[in-house]
Amino acid sequence: MMLESLRSASANVHAIEFNPWEWSSQDRLFEAFFREIGTAVGRIPGSEARHLRHWAERLREYGAYLRAGATVAHGLGRLLAPFVALLGAGWLLPGLVGLEPIVPLYLIFAFLFFAVAGFLRYGGRLADDVAEALLISSDSRTQTIADLKASLQRDLQQIKYPIVVIIDDIDRLPADQILSMFQLVKANVDFPGMVYVLLFDRIPTETALKKSQIVTSDFIEKIVQVGFDVPVVERMRLERVLFTELNTILAASASFDPFQEERWSELFFEGLRPYFQTMRQVKRYTSSLSFHMLLLARTGTLEVNFIDLIALEALRVFEGALYRELPKAKDLLTGRDPYYGLGGERATERKKALLGELLNSVPEERRSAAGAVLHNLFPATARLTAEFPSSYDDRGELVRHARVCSPEFFDRYFQLSIPEDDISRHTLSELLSATGAKSELLVRLESLRSRGLLEVALDRLEAHSRSIEIKDAEPFVTAMFEIGDWLKERDIASFTIDPIARARRVLEQFLRQEEDPARRGAIIVKAASHSSGLRLPVELASNEEGAREKGRERLMDESQLERFKALCVERLKAAARDGTLLKQPDLLELLYRWRDWAGEEEPRQWVASLLESSDGVVRFLVTVTTPYRVNGKRRWRVRLKYVEDFADVQRIEEVVSGGFPRELQEDEKNAIREFHKALGRRRAGKADDPFLDEDVV
Repeated sequence: MMLESLRSASANVHAIEFNPWEWSSQDRLFEAFFREIGTAVGRIPGSEARHLRHWAERLREYGAYLRAGATVAHGLGRLLAPFVALLGAGWLLPGLVGLEPIVPLYLIFAFLFFAVAGFLRYGGRLADDVAEALLISSDSRTQTIADLKASLQRDLQQIKYPIVVIIDDIDRLPADQILSMFQLVKANVDFPGMVYVLLFDRIPTETALKKSQIVTSDFIEKIVQVGFDVPVVERMRLERVLFTELNTILAASASFDPFQEERWSELFFEGLRPYFQTMRQVKRYTSSLSFHMLLLARTGTLEVNFIDLIALEALRVFEGALYRELPKAKDLLTGRDPYYGLGGERATERKKALLGELLNSVPEERRSAAGAVLHNLFPATARLTAEFPSSYDDRGELVRHARVCSPEFFDRYFQLSIPEDDISRHTLSELLSATGAKSELLVRLESLRSRGLLEVALDRLEAHSRSIEIKDAEPFVTAMFEIGDWLKERDIASFTIDPIARARRVLEQFLRQEEDPARRGAIIVKAASHSSGLRLPVELASNEEGAREKGRERLMDESQLERFKALCVERLKAAARDGTLLKQPDLLELLYRWRDWAGEEEPRQWVASLLESSDGVVRFLVTVTTPYRVNGKRRWRVRLKYVEDFADVQRIEEVVSGGFPRELQEDEKNAIREFHKALGRRRAGKADDPFLDEDVV
């Protein structure tokens, strides 16, 4: 703001900004200072342009002299230091053993060696800098630095308006460069018409200067003629600037979440507010936040929760040590329990200790604020302390709002990208917008299926099921019935969620928006009559039966359930006729539902027709071969009861004993092997289930 005001048309000054951050050594700093100012002055238009350009050229010459002088002193010092050390060693060491001080021959050779090596190392730069100083105008070659400075002072007296040099952020330089910057200004403060405006935070600057033994307590006062302490910005104005910046950043991308006023107020007043005491802190923070927003909103949709991003960015900017430890503590922060092997109290104490270690990385005066931010972000940590009680653990809401405390979204806050095995919120937004059009929804779901992300999409749809409008029920439920046949079979030998069960939960939670069971049932029956899907309608009807038997709330009344089951049976028969039933991954489950709803005759007849061919026999055996796990090992089994419910065991044994005309796949070989084991167990009088055998270890 100062630079803009000074450069305005009404200001009778020539304003120049010098950035000391671009130069790393004293000689470079001195030369760059005058060269940059000279270049800037030479570009100033107006009536004084001729005088300014002439002065600018002389100023650059002055800078070249200073650089060459500093480089010569610096270079010669490096060249002579090793020789002086060797000479001292040659003089003192003999005296320590009672001999006369001498300069042995080896020191002469050592001197020559270091001289050559030093010249090769530093001579090039030294020669370049000296040559640059010599290649100035012929009028200046005979002048000393003092003569050149006096000439510059005379030139400056002819300039009408003063030249103001603004040097900002001095306190953020390394300590040695802070001292160099002040020395530079002190040595050239007597140029007439030049005013230096030095901007720095006094406390860190004085701390840095105290590291030098030549600096006295009044060092700054001897250089700075007029001190001006920037007035403290009143808190209301400071926070108004902060909130305006936050609103501007948020408006740059589409946020998926409604603004949570209560949560934001709690977060700001208990945690964030102490971090914003100066305008510099506000600007530093909002600049960083804006950059990271760009990374997380590249699709136009913010891929994380905005309030969580605000809080995490505060920790990144102001509490870097704490922030860097957060990705390593995912289990603790998201509520996963890595200490389930410990007793409940021991596990809690261990988690409290880990939380304490995180907060101990924060200086004590800011620890309370950092703790409040952490507890707001991660409710699992709040439950560990009485100071911040919380029961905020609705997983659906956490996923729906892309909270950092959700394991599904935690990583993207720190990776600043969407994991390959996840879908973006932008994709989810497009998916939700298509729920009212069956064909479009199926196209989008098929695209996700081709990328292996269909089950992830179902997980997100479950969290957002209440966000889908009930008026879109028929196309949405019909499409869901269709995709049920795309889903994989659940691996019952591992701790996973059945994809079909997840799809059913999506429908159940969505349909419960409609409070009238009769209207819900009508939606389900109509969607089933317009869908060719098999597995998900059967799963939903089966679960409705279970709800009736256990007295749970149901989606439809009894008459609608019977109509729905009849539609499922018709779909099962159609799949049996066209051959698609045999391809279903959960064929055994479908056969049991067919038997339960239509009697055992029809499914047994279909299986009997299947067993007429060797391929049909082996496919049926694969169907009834199921995995299980013992002592952490995956095993397989055939329960003859499953076989007998639908087929003649003797007929299957005859076909298997006769061999197969083709090479069998591994799963087919495994099914036949397990079938033989099952027959052997029965004939030995053992349990039908190998899991119950005494010889299973």
